[in-house]
Amino acid sequence: MADPTDMASERNVSDRNRWKIPQLSAFALAAAIVAMSASAASAAPAAAPHPTRSGGCSGSGSWTLTVRANAAGGLTVKFSETGGDAGDVWHIYINHDALLLFSGSRTANGNGAVTVTRKVANLPGLDTFTVSANDNTAGESCTATASY
Repeated sequence: MADPTDMASERNVSDRNRWKIPQLSAFALAAAIVAMSASAASAAPAAAPHPTRSGGCSGSGSWTLTVRANAAGGLTVKFSETGGDAGDVWHIYINHDALLLFSGSRTANGNGAVTVTRKVANLPGLDTFTVSANDNTAGESCTATASY
C-alpha cells in the first residue's frame, strides 16, 4: 500500500503544475500580441513609402501620380500624362488636402506627354493629392488621386 505522505506530496506537485500551464499560456499569448504589434507597426510605413498610382484618361492617354519624401523633409509630387497628341495644351489642377497647389497649362511634348512636378510640405497625418487634367483640343480628361 502507498504511503499517505507520498500521495500528499504528489498532489502538491500536481497542484503547482496545474497553475503553471495557464500562466505559461498567458505569457505566450502576451508575447504573441507584442510580436504581432511590432510587426504591424514596422509593416505600416513600408506599405506605402512612395505611392505611385496610375490609370487611364477618358481618351487614349494614361496618367501616373507619384508622391515621394524628399531630402528637405517635404514631399515631391509628380503628375505625368502620356498618350496625348504632341502640341496639345493641357490644363492641370493639383490639390493638396483640398487646397489648390498648382493651376497651370502645359503643352504636350513631341511624344504627347506632359509632366508637372511640385515640392510641398509634409503636413501632419495623411497627405492626399488630387489632380484634374484637361486637354480641351482632344476633349480628353484625367483624374488622379494618391495619398502619402
